Amino acid sequence: MKRLPLAVMMAVGFAGCAMRYEPARVLYPHPLTGAEFDLVAALLRQRYGGLPVEDRASFRLQTEWVPFQRGAEPGKRRATVYRDVDRQLRVLVEIRYIRIGFGGLPETTPSAGDIPAEEELAGALERALGSKFVIGKTSRNASHREGVAGG
Repeated sequence: MKRLPLAVMMAVGFAGCAMRYEPARVLYPHPLTGAEFDLVAALLRQRYGGLPVEDRASFRLQTEWVPFQRGAEPGKRRATVYRDVDRQLRVLVEIRYIRIGFGGLPETTPSAGDIPAEEELAGALERALGSKFVIGKTSRNASHREGVAGG
């Protein structure tokens, strides 16, 4: 069996690191005030139900896990909308699938980002806020990340 040269393995590793995940972004040219917070909260409640996390000071909202199904796989999904360090509004949608595990018992997979759902929700927020939605660059769509930090 031939071994790959160390330089090739390092190049592949660095290329993988270059494809960084970014949650969807909504550009909004005005300060995010209580009115915008209330609008985002209303849209999330309409789509996901409860909001166990509503932090006005940091502009962070997170929904309950709600059932959903993609194809034949049942799962759960939740959304988080927050203001990042650059004061941009970000949208993160996490999914977990329910599978039959060892011994025939149901188990939940680790969280993963749901890029199509993020982009759809960010577009809805963009329309609601009257802002310009920016679809991420190639790095955003390069891969669905595994193991989202749900916070």
